[in-house]
Amino acid sequence: MGGFDSHDIYRFTVAEARTVNLALVDRTEGIDYTIVADLDGDGVWESGETLETIDSNGSGNLTISEDLAPGVYHIVIRGNLSSHSTRYTLLLSSPLLLITPVVDPGESLNDAYDLGVLDGVGIEEHDVVGGFDSHDIYRFTVAEARAVVVSATDRTEGADLRIIEDLDGDGFIDSGEIIAIIDSNGSGNLVLNVNLMPGVYHIVIRGRLSSHSTRYTLGVTSSLL
Repeated sequence: MGGFDSHDIYRFTVAEARTVNLALVDRTEGIDYTIVADLDGDGVWESGETLETIDSNGSGNLTISEDLAPGVYHIVIRGNLSSHSTRYTLLLSSPLLLITPVVDPGESLNDAYDLGVLDGVGIEEHDVVGGFDSHDIYRFTVAEARAVVVSATDRTEGADLRIIEDLDGDGFIDSGEIIAIIDSNGSGNLVLNVNLMPGVYHIVIRGRLSSHSTRYTLGVTSSLL
């Protein structure tokens, strides 16, 4: 690849959330490669659709590891010098990620995954958010006033975590309905501590970058006030 063959493009499909590991080996010249998510499906590589890029002017191995939600992705491989060609070997492995909700958490309040009534027993769910799955929404019910702790851990990319109360019941997140919010561009733990009166509430987890996915572990614990 390179010279008269300026770049190679490969397509692959993720049917279930996976960690995708890519390696580019056996090179003799500089090269770069990129994972692309064509989020709008228009066949054009646009701003905000690049998941990860890595390049090298030498001949060492190049590796990328990304947690990916279901969708169609592309690998773009390009030579660093237009006049130089190089052989390469592309390696791909894709172990499944642990996903525990029976169905994917919805992307609206009305379609939220129901965690049930909080009773003091800890709840834990594992999923992937970001990219083709921009956000996950969970619903839970508080029957008696409780101190509630919601956390998002084991992340590999930035995300934000919110607790919502749909006060007017219209199925939309309106101004004044966000009870608590925390976000991070890194992979540290996100934790929210709130005291809640009886009612129905929602947890919203969103990726910080439109093109990036991250796995996460959602934890919910509670105790009576």
